[in-house]
Amino acid sequence: MEENPRHLFTTMQMFAGQGEHHVEGCTDGAKALQRLGECPFDLVVTGLNVAGVDGIQIIQSLPVSALAPALVITSTAPRPILVGARKVAESRGIPVMATLPKPLTQQGVNAALGAYSESVKRVRPALPGNTLEFHRNALIAAMENGEMQAWFQPKYALVDDLGHAAEALARWEHPKFGLLLPGAFLSAIEREGLEDRLLQTMLAQTLAAQQDWMAAGLDIAVSVNLTTRLLDDPELPDRLHAQVKAANGDPRRICFELTEDSMEAQESNYYAGACRLRMHGFGLAQDDFSSGFSSFYRLVATPFTELKLDGSMIKDAIMIDAFRAALSSVVQLGRKMGLTVVAEGVETEAQLRLLQEFGCHRAQGFLISPAIQRDAIARFFRAS
Repeated sequence: MEENPRHLFTTMQMFAGQGEHHVEGCTDGAKALQRLGECPFDLVVTGLNVAGVDGIQIIQSLPVSALAPALVITSTAPRPILVGARKVAESRGIPVMATLPKPLTQQGVNAALGAYSESVKRVRPALPGNTLEFHRNALIAAMENGEMQAWFQPKYALVDDLGHAAEALARWEHPKFGLLLPGAFLSAIEREGLEDRLLQTMLAQTLAAQQDWMAAGLDIAVSVNLTTRLLDDPELPDRLHAQVKAANGDPRRICFELTEDSMEAQESNYYAGACRLRMHGFGLAQDDFSSGFSSFYRLVATPFTELKLDGSMIKDAIMIDAFRAALSSVVQLGRKMGLTVVAEGVETEAQLRLLQEFGCHRAQGFLISPAIQRDAIARFFRAS
């Protein structure tokens, strides 16, 4: 979508020339939205200044489902506006492949198409229909029979004298639909109130993996996601500690990443649970710092051992000086507080170099490795 017909023609040529793509174009935003409603597109490229309906309104009107299109945003607007437009899309769950300043270059177009191709492999699996509906019994059975598994993403050390570490991420090897990523089933887990059971499942598989790795001579600390609403259960820290000790595990080799959501624990329960987890010897990470409900006060007031930087902060720091300064400040704050600072969502060499320059301790993301099975993670660390 592009208001200037000449620019629209050039943009269409750039995208059409990179493989066998069916490309359509519109100079009118209202007509473009009508066409999007008539036909599912894989990738939408839009400027911000579009006649009829502007680019922000187009982004807000895009469908949100398992088959929603990916997005490329182009504009002559200042970088902060491009970043803001990307935030509009990402907050609605629409994957943004690139934010490209005008005039477009073939290099930028190629990068956007490459990012889209990778996203199809990684996080946009083909699904039969717009959504998959899973009910309580099927979810419980998947956790009990081993279909729902802990895969592990390396947290690569950027400084010396740090041991091996990884994050446990849920994957479902579904007998009918194949490998499902969390986006396909986590909402059902939450709807059925099964977060605690999933936590126990991921922790049990993590402890078993750590035993296997230790037998092979590898000591790998693992982070496990813990949604904060579970801290409303005052017995949770004791139960988790008992589970670890029963499996001959070491709480010091487990770090719980407190994930944020719209239904957080009551404030008193949050701080009580966090303190008691630390008293049991577990590590504790502030997950996705700079997004959601995270705040500097909570970071300082909670006994964290680790600070995880949200991937969007790293992407923004590459493009905008203000975000770059903010990233540097947050990394230095974490270091001064004695926290291990981990950057997630690292996808480019430029991002990795910037993190190393700022003194970040660890990095994880597709540039280093996606989440992989327990045997593969052992091979990864032996080779690194």
